[in-house]
Amino acid sequence: MVLCWLPAKFVHHIEDESSWFRIPNLDKVIHCGIFVVLSILWLRLGRTRRTIWAVILGGFALGALSELGQLLPIIKRDAELYDLVVDCVGLSIGIAIT
Repeated sequence: MVLCWLPAKFVHHIEDESSWFRIPNLDKVIHCGIFVVLSILWLRLGRTRRTIWAVILGGFALGALSELGQLLPIIKRDAELYDLVVDCVGLSIGIAIT
């Protein structure tokens, strides 16, 4: 969540300083990776049907919350529906791996 809610002024400074952020769609890869790890770690608690649904619903809610948080005036970043879709893809990949 810290990465998702870094204020725009810090993000732009980091992007300007590093050549890594010139890679197209790197933010989508980061989003996906965060949610892959989240789902794998969460499913270590158990792989019951109930836990899988908790990962799906909780992960979706967390993804939506992270995007809505970016709309806060102090953050001043762009909330993107595509980021939420990529978060859900990450959840799915993590569930499939587990």
